[in-house]
Formats: sequence, structure tokens, C-alpha cells
Amino acid sequence: MPQRFWMLCACLLIAGKLYAQKTNGYEPSPRTKTSLNIGWKFFAGNPEATYYQKNVNDADWQTVHVPHTLELASLNLNNSTDEKSQETFQRNVGWYRRDVTVPADAQKVYVEFEGAHQVTDVWVNGKHVGQHKVGGYTPFHFDISTFVEKGAKNQLTLLVDNR
Repeated sequence: MPQRFWMLCACLLIAGKLYAQKTNGYEPSPRTKTSLNIGWKFFAGNPEATYYQKNVNDADWQTVHVPHTLELASLNLNNSTDEKSQETFQRNVGWYRRDVTVPADAQKVYVEFEGAHQVTDVWVNGKHVGQHKVGGYTPFHFDISTFVEKGAKNQLTLLVDNR
């Protein structure tokens, strides 16, 4: 079975008020959930780059959909001579970028990932939101409410590092 690296699944959660006051207590407010799996721009390599900046031209980057893998391996692992631990086999970084429009009436905005192998840094509009490095296949999320411009297009950038 081929090894899968660099898996990335994403969706954007846009929430109204978390709870609205009612006479009979609290009731959850409506939420919308938008899939971000289609239409990412992808570039492999160059971990020291500043591709999270908004003015970076990604026109020549590959368009991919997630889940995505850097490179599918053959059954013989592309003739790799690595031991079972695969210390060097397909160890690299990848940059992912995608524009996301956030509704003007959104009160809380979260981005949620089903997994990204191994260490993932997240930027919104050129500002670092956070880093996830617990594990490559564990879900994680960030509250990006203070990083997005509501009623506008926002740039989401990830650096996924499996070295």
C-alpha cells in the first residue's frame, strides 16, 4: 500500500453567536460549514520562503485538491534504500494557499483540518495564526476570527513540514 504523506483536509467553520439568550435557556445558534477541499495552490520545497505574504505570486503553483499527497510512492517505495523508519524518504515541505471569502455577518470563524503531516504552520492574510505539531494525522483547528476581514476575500496559507 502506498505511503501517504502531506495529507491535508480542511473546512471553514463560520459561526454566528455561539449561544443566543432565550427565555427558556440557551439554544445553539445556526452555523454554516464550508468545505475548502477544492482549489488549493501548492508548491513543494523552500521551507525558508515567505510564501505566507499576501503579495506572493502563486500563478505558477500547481492547483490541487485535498486530501493531497506530495508524491505517491510505488509499492517498492520508489526503490528507496531507507530502513523501515524512512528517515529521508519523501521528507520535505509543502506550501498550500487558498482564498476564502468570509460573510460580513460572521461573528466567529474557525478553520478546521482533519490532518496535515507532520508540523503545520497556518497564516491568514500574512499573519501567523499558530502551529500544530502534535501529530500528522490528528485533527486540529484555529479560531481565526481576529485574523479575517469579514465581507472580504481572505488568504489562508499553510506550511506543512514532514521532515
